[in-house]
Amino acid sequence: MVMQKLRHPANLAHAVTAIVEAIGVEVCARAVEKSPRLVYCWADPDHDTKPTLRQGMVLDALWLASGRGRTAAEAPIASWYLAELDREATERGIAPSPLARLADVMARAGDLAEEVSGAIGDGLLTGVERSRIAEEAAGLRDAATRIITDMTVPGARP
Repeated sequence: MVMQKLRHPANLAHAVTAIVEAIGVEVCARAVEKSPRLVYCWADPDHDTKPTLRQGMVLDALWLASGRGRTAAEAPIASWYLAELDREATERGIAPSPLARLADVMARAGDLAEEVSGAIGDGLLTGVERSRIAEEAAGLRDAATRIITDMTVPGARP
């Protein structure tokens, strides 16, 4: 079973692309009862067509069923959505609680530790492993930055 982590895709199209590349466009199209061409349109950031919430959940469920993630938050579309929700809430001055931020930092630290321990098992670091470690480290840095920002903004929740 292949575990593939995907942290906060840049946009919905990137999330769909990750699923299509991992699962295959034909399987995705059958699951959402749409044409492969339409699914490819969803994966194009320059195209206005987007999957519905239900179609997105079906695609994420395919991702999880394929063994590429353990939790719903690891699914590409859900991950993108949660990051967008967090961004939107922050822009509106609604910061998550410090405990939620801390949980995110801890989860990302665990992801980084898992990636590092898996990579150093054979004593060699490949370019792909270095890239994955860097990606996990950047995610941890970003999570830590968010909690620091929340605590330095006047009126942040205790």
